[in-house]
Amino acid sequence: MTMVRGQKHTQGFTIVELLIVVVVIAILAAITIVAYTGIQNRAKSSAAAATAGQFGKKLAIYAQTNSGQYPADTTALQTFLNVTLGENDRYIVDNSLNPAQFCVSVTEGTLAQSYASTSASIDAVEGTCVTNLANNPSYESIGTSGTHYNATSSYNTTWSTSGSRSLQLHSTRTANGEAMRFIQGAFATMGVATVGNTYTYSLDMRSLGVFALNDAAQRKIRLRIDGATGGSVSAQLPNAAGNQRLTTTSVIPTGTIGVIFQADHWGTSTDPDVLIDSVMITEGATQYEFGDGNSKGWWWKGTPNESQSVGPAKVLN
Repeated sequence: MTMVRGQKHTQGFTIVELLIVVVVIAILAAITIVAYTGIQNRAKSSAAAATAGQFGKKLAIYAQTNSGQYPADTTALQTFLNVTLGENDRYIVDNSLNPAQFCVSVTEGTLAQSYASTSASIDAVEGTCVTNLANNPSYESIGTSGTHYNATSSYNTTWSTSGSRSLQLHSTRTANGEAMRFIQGAFATMGVATVGNTYTYSLDMRSLGVFALNDAAQRKIRLRIDGATGGSVSAQLPNAAGNQRLTTTSVIPTGTIGVIFQADHWGTSTDPDVLIDSVMITEGATQYEFGDGNSKGWWWKGTPNESQSVGPAKVLN
């Protein structure tokens, strides 16, 4: 074949070359989106921290001219600040304490972008205001704020996940039978007995050894909410020495008697002891990082280490 003089042969992009270009563009777009999202989230967190800090400073001034008291509720707070709080913004106050205490948190976006100012820390602290309903949550006090069933308790100073010690449970059984239990306060005495409401519980549990009973269905350590109509059970420790954080969320059933930290090995006094620490009980289905009156920005609602506490907690889910 003879090529006509002056004719040019133009070769276009191949499919492979086009695919490479598309992939490169997609990668660049993904990097841009991730970077933008990160910048946006940091901006939201900074805005929440700044606003919470401003609220805290204004509340400190308010207390100076109101006999040490703070706005009585969210409505009064909004009137004082001349703002409308967002859906996830929170204000917890207790003017009956001496001195009075408050926690106000601001959320920009998700709860992960929350910062709080409190009477214990005017400068913004990461987290949203919550109440830890557990009494003696870290077992730092002499009292145990609970009752026993087939067990005795003592303090352990060699292992803890908060504070300087944990609660050690020892089985009093002489033969295999009922489980060893410890109840962290009946709901009636905790003042949160609202049947039908949702609560989330978490704690650290540690087994000091391996249980002898060979029935795998009964060799377990678990956290449960026990009531007249049954209970809700969280994750369970394996039959081995070690520890983990156990969490469960449950709607409170009728006749609930309390939060039970249950060593369900049905063992005897020769079986290993169980340690408990860092108890967190909050209303709702959100899981929070542990905090109590000894944590930064937190305050006790009563006797230190023997009462409920309020402060900014980070969201875990």
